[in-house]
Amino acid sequence: MKVCLTTTDSTASRYIAEMLLEHKYCTTILVDTFEDRRNRPQSLSRKIRKHYMRGGLLDLFLLLKSYFGIGVETGSTIENFFGPVPSWSELKERHDVDIKFVSNINNATSDKAIKAAAPDLGILYGGRIIEPAILAIPRLGFINKHSSLLPKQRGPQAEFWTLYKEELESLGVTIHEVTPGLDAGAILLQENILFEDGDTPQSLREKSHILGGDLLIKTIRLLESGNVNKIIQDEAAVSVNGMPSLSQLAALKKRLPGLWEKTREDK
Repeated sequence: MKVCLTTTDSTASRYIAEMLLEHKYCTTILVDTFEDRRNRPQSLSRKIRKHYMRGGLLDLFLLLKSYFGIGVETGSTIENFFGPVPSWSELKERHDVDIKFVSNINNATSDKAIKAAAPDLGILYGGRIIEPAILAIPRLGFINKHSSLLPKQRGPQAEFWTLYKEELESLGVTIHEVTPGLDAGAILLQENILFEDGDTPQSLREKSHILGGDLLIKTIRLLESGNVNKIIQDEAAVSVNGMPSLSQLAALKKRLPGLWEKTREDK
């Protein structure tokens, strides 16, 4: 099966690309650089207005701390699990794969590149919403990895919202069809992730990348064999979230030790 991967420039994206390439599935990779957005930089004053509207004075305080480098924390990466992940140039050299960097996955350049590749399947792994004209190019459409058990926690930062709402039963990974609706396509495969003592949104995100890679390979094989069981999402059970505010991020950080303690008590 010929697969076209559309993604962003991140360590996790290169990890997924390498996995697909090692299984001889990926023939074309389009990396969305978001140059069209970077050419419209946000001023600090605009960021201040946005964060004040989202989270009030506390958000403003946390934004300014981050802006001036005070108390900024960096999380671990997927490389802590598997060691260094190859660069795009290394992947291209090792696997002789066509890798293109595009300013917008929905522009004419991307459309032409995907049509030229004539993939059976497209995989969206991070990035912006793909427009219907692009979604229609692969014979089997596009699939996506989402970091929750859909239909719960649609939208960005699913790991955060699962912990923030204390809905740990929705922790997991879903492989689903991509439709114009946000994370609304039919479910193809799901598997839960166990919340463990010390877990954070960042560690859960790393777990979801690792599990997501395995489930993508399994889903491709099911599609090849024609044995995939599509499950339409129950709209009555849907929850949709946006980006968390800085104050919500800070609130969860304070509450996490309580969740860890509850996990220890449940053992």
